[in-house]
Amino acid sequence: MSRPGQNDCGLRTTDCGLRIADCGLIAEIVSSNPQSAIRNPQSNVSYSLFVLALLLCTQFIYAFARDDYPRNAAIDAIHYRLRLMIRETSEEIQAEAEILFELKEDGVKTIALDLRGLTVVQVTEDKRAAKFTRADGRVQISLSGSYRNLGMVKREGADLELYYYLFPRDRDKGIKGYGRALQMIEFYSNLIGPFPYEKLALVQSSTRYGGMENASNIFLAEDTFGEGVVAHEIAHQWFGDAVTEADWHHLWLSEGFATYFGHLFFERADGRDKFVQLMLNDKESYLKEYGKDPPPIYDPSITDLLKLLNANSYQKGGWVLHMLRYVMGDEKFFAGIRDYYRTYRDRNALTDDFRKVMEFHYGQPLAWFFKQWIFESGYPIYEAVWKWDESTRELRIRVRQKQEKTVFRMPVEIEIKAGKEVRREVIKIDEREQNFTFKLDAKPQGLTIDPDEWLLKVANVSEVK
Repeated sequence: MSRPGQNDCGLRTTDCGLRIADCGLIAEIVSSNPQSAIRNPQSNVSYSLFVLALLLCTQFIYAFARDDYPRNAAIDAIHYRLRLMIRETSEEIQAEAEILFELKEDGVKTIALDLRGLTVVQVTEDKRAAKFTRADGRVQISLSGSYRNLGMVKREGADLELYYYLFPRDRDKGIKGYGRALQMIEFYSNLIGPFPYEKLALVQSSTRYGGMENASNIFLAEDTFGEGVVAHEIAHQWFGDAVTEADWHHLWLSEGFATYFGHLFFERADGRDKFVQLMLNDKESYLKEYGKDPPPIYDPSITDLLKLLNANSYQKGGWVLHMLRYVMGDEKFFAGIRDYYRTYRDRNALTDDFRKVMEFHYGQPLAWFFKQWIFESGYPIYEAVWKWDESTRELRIRVRQKQEKTVFRMPVEIEIKAGKEVRREVIKIDEREQNFTFKLDAKPQGLTIDPDEWLLKVANVSEVK
């Protein structure tokens, strides 16, 4: 994209097609200077983003835009925004201008602005007073911010640099919140496959979402520093960016994957308990949104694509992967994930494409699994009642699926506590109502369905005397 003419910083008041007339008003220039810098590995040049916001009042007349300023290779104005506030009761127009600069070289200490016709009385940089001089309509601003390059990770034998862009006031929060990003990249690279791009930048920015997974350039909301969001958006580089759903109604292939793989990092880094709690939080969010009359994940009746950004695509999509991992086992599941990524990298896929890859590694059909969890609605609601028969020393269990519509087929682990003994059994629940019997040495104290939380379900257990 072509950029406006430049002279040092490079914007003139005429660059937007307006000439600002001198009305003796005040302009306040505010700088939000990201702490971190990026380095070009070929030229060893530091790049940084620098934002100046100008608040001013003025009167204006139309003028032709000019582009006759000499360039300064060290500085580039890559974006600017002008807001005008017009009042019916005054001929005066109040304007607020914000300019985003890219510093392309080390050692940039000043920014020069052509503010001919305006009176500048104060300049601040990240809420700190900055030194400046005025001469012939130009304002020379001395910069005090520091810029850093953080992190490097290997990609297929080449160096991949991780870039942080942070406002100075949020430097500590950002370094803490983004601090394990390199570990996340290394984890996913080993688990899934090579990082698909040449670089990755984490940019503190304005976005309507908590994060936006632009390929190699993740935007994170300026007030969001949680590691969960960082892991989710980094996982998107593999699933969502490198491998993309061919149809929006298969969005779970992006958002469900990023949700689940985001959590997988914490299973590896922080332990199983942290991971399970994240999954239970997702379950709670899903049940809160779809506790009654839930639609299927694949729902072509949705025509407003923004409405696909829902708990089906995110939380339930993540649970689908979790349950598929349980059905297949870790070895076959992750082998299938790696094959799926390798096969569809830089391509598009649908749910059936994913299913076929996973079936190849599982060695058995999985159409039943995807049919009930993706193309049909809801989740199982298990009501289990158990009774102890002292004469036969048998535990008798009756399980009923209470949800409407789909009767789910799943292997379900149960845990039986009898005295000091803890016994686990896997039962296959695939009917509306089923009975199971187990021989025990003593009456059990309790029964738990799915003790390790592998299933998206609601389970109620009670004893019949």
